[in-house]
Amino acid sequence: MEKKIIAKAEASAIGGKPEVFAYYNKDESKKIAILSSKDRPQAGVITCATIGLFDVDFGLTSENNNLRLELIGSCDKAVEDFPNMIATAAFNFMESKKCSYGYAALNAISEYITDTDMKHFYLMNPSLWENLKTISVGETYITWLMCVPISDAELNFLEKNGPDALEEEFEKKDIDIFNIYRKSIFN
Repeated sequence: MEKKIIAKAEASAIGGKPEVFAYYNKDESKKIAILSSKDRPQAGVITCATIGLFDVDFGLTSENNNLRLELIGSCDKAVEDFPNMIATAAFNFMESKKCSYGYAALNAISEYITDTDMKHFYLMNPSLWENLKTISVGETYITWLMCVPISDAELNFLEKNGPDALEEEFEKKDIDIFNIYRKSIFN
């Protein structure tokens, strides 16, 4: 029931012609569904969102209710492994039992692509989808965090200076969040 509500919210907010496929971790002990839609939020880009991360209780609350998370991200649609990367990020958080705004999914990109500065995903508010709002399912709120590719140097900056400082740097440099092959903003 919850998964259908989440899928419907994602499909409505993302638009296009969404498809949903199951993804498994390496030993197939964990499974997550990934909804993907091509040419969203713009031509040449694919958007992918998890359906099922909400099953993990990260100990978060909002307005005295449980707060659960799903992930969403977008990338040049030529990057065929992008849905796998989003699934890997979810599996990393499932395994660590820690996930929140400002966290990083370590090596979720470098596990699939090695010829780029981008290695990890940074989690921030999903500003690209105006209609993707926190939803209420019974006593639980479900919200989304956006996966933005980051480099080792950007991860180090995040760890030293926090999420607000990193996002300010992203804004100053006007990074292309869809480009997994972008250069790091720090040398």
